[in-house]
Amino acid sequence: MLGRIEMAAAVSNPIRRRAALTFLVVGASYAGVELAAQMSRLTAALLPQHPQLRPTDVRWVLVDVADAVMPELGPHLGKDALALLKRRGVDVRLGVSVQEVTDTHAVLSDNTRLDCSTVIWCAGAPALPANPAAHHATGHRGRQEHRGQPRQRHPEGLPSSRPRPGRRRRFRCIGAAEWLTGWQAA
Repeated sequence: MLGRIEMAAAVSNPIRRRAALTFLVVGASYAGVELAAQMSRLTAALLPQHPQLRPTDVRWVLVDVADAVMPELGPHLGKDALALLKRRGVDVRLGVSVQEVTDTHAVLSDNTRLDCSTVIWCAGAPALPANPAAHHATGHRGRQEHRGQPRQRHPEGLPSSRPRPGRRRRFRCIGAAEWLTGWQAA
């Protein structure tokens, strides 16, 4: 996210700037709500360091197929979370899913096209691959396999942080969350 802000500050094209500063969060459960709420707050705090950027340039969009934010907590707490997100300027879209993700945009199930270069996947379902040809098969026990080899793991069970040549940058957040950023066209 910090890299996106710095890149947008260096770009003079308003369309590219807006795309660099549009962050799509998929999943309105614990991880997605917390991430959207805190990161929108962080981006707002960082903007004074970049006077060429306006608060209206930054856009956080939270989508979920459910009809409520954090439905597992009940309607009262979900409504409170929704109100907080709206106060922080997060565009919340419920009853909507992601249909397509490319290196330049995402298309939602309501046919909305969001020009963005960052998608943060916090839903309980596997993320859509940015490149459908990059789909990874799952081996026994449901683990992803890369190029026929099981994913390398840290001795303590943590994912390996060693970059893989030719791969788009992909970071795992909480649980099933995936942060897709800086995609390179295949």
